[in-house]
Amino acid sequence: MRHISKLALIVVFAVAMLVAIAAWRMHQSALDARKLADDVQTTRTHAQNGEPDAEYRLGAMYYHGQGVPQDHTQALNWYRKAADQGNPQAEYGVGYMYDTGHGVQQDFVQAAHWYQQAVDKGNRQAECGLAAMYYEGRGLPQDRAKAVTLYRRSADQGDAIAQYDLGRMYYYGLGVPQDRTQARLWFRRSAANGDERAKNLLGLKLEPAVLFLAIQAMAGIAFAFRPLSLNLWEPNEGIHDRGDWLSVGAGALLLFTAGFSWYGYSHNLFWCWIYGVTGFQLLKWSLDASALVLLYFAFRQKKRLQS
Repeated sequence: MRHISKLALIVVFAVAMLVAIAAWRMHQSALDARKLADDVQTTRTHAQNGEPDAEYRLGAMYYHGQGVPQDHTQALNWYRKAADQGNPQAEYGVGYMYDTGHGVQQDFVQAAHWYQQAVDKGNRQAECGLAAMYYEGRGLPQDRAKAVTLYRRSADQGDAIAQYDLGRMYYYGLGVPQDRTQARLWFRRSAANGDERAKNLLGLKLEPAVLFLAIQAMAGIAFAFRPLSLNLWEPNEGIHDRGDWLSVGAGALLLFTAGFSWYGYSHNLFWCWIYGVTGFQLLKWSLDASALVLLYFAFRQKKRLQS
C-alpha cells in the first residue's frame, strides 16, 4: 500500500505539471498571435509608405506565411521593391527566389546578379548562396576556389549553412587541401549555430537525447543500487544470487553509457562514418545493447529462482 500511495502522488504531481505547462503554452500562443497581427499591420503601413526595411519584412512575412497567407508572388513583389532601393537582405531574397524558382521562373543568371548585389554590401547569406553557385557551376563558371573564399567570408560572419558547406569542402578536399581537423572545426561551429545537418553529423540532437539519457541514468541507479541495499523503496534487500550481480552489472553499464553519451554529445565527438552512422554512435548502441542483454539474463535468473 505504501508503494501505491507514493506512486499515486508522483502521478498526480506529474499530471498537474503537464496541465500547468499546457495552459501556459496556450496563453503564450494567444499573446504571440496578437503581437504578430499588430506587427503585420504596422509593417504593411510602413511598406506602403516606401520604407525599404518594411518592404523587405513584409516580403519575408508573405514568403514564410507569418501573420499572412503564404504568397511567393507577393513576397517577390515586396522583395523587389526593397531591392530596387538597395536593401541587401531583399537583394538576397530576390536572388534566392530566382535560384530556387519560388514565385518566379527559375533563372540562375538573375539569381547570381542579385546575390552579387547583396555580396557587394557584405550580406553573409548572399555570400553563401553565390558560393554554392560557383561550387556547382550554376549560372556561373564552376570555380571551387572562389566558392571557398565566399563560404569562408560567410562562415566567418556566423552563417551556419556556410560553416557546414565549408567543413564539407575541407572534409573531402574540394577546392582546398583535405583537412579533417578544419572540417571538424567548421562542423562544430555550424552545429553550435543550429544547423540540423551538422547536428545529425555530430550526433548532437540533444532535445530527445537529454530525456533519454536522464531515464537511462535513473534506470542504471535503480538496477545497480537495488541489490546493494541502497534502494529507498525496498531497503536492505542485499545481494543473494547471480541475478543480483547481473543487475548490478547492468545498472553500472547503463550509468556508464549515459555518462559516456552525455560526454560525447557535449564535446562533439566526431569519429569516422560507417554506413551512414558515426563510430561514436555505434559504440554507444553497442554498450546499450550489452546492458539490455545483462538485464535480460538478470530477469531470467530471478524468474527461474522464483519458479
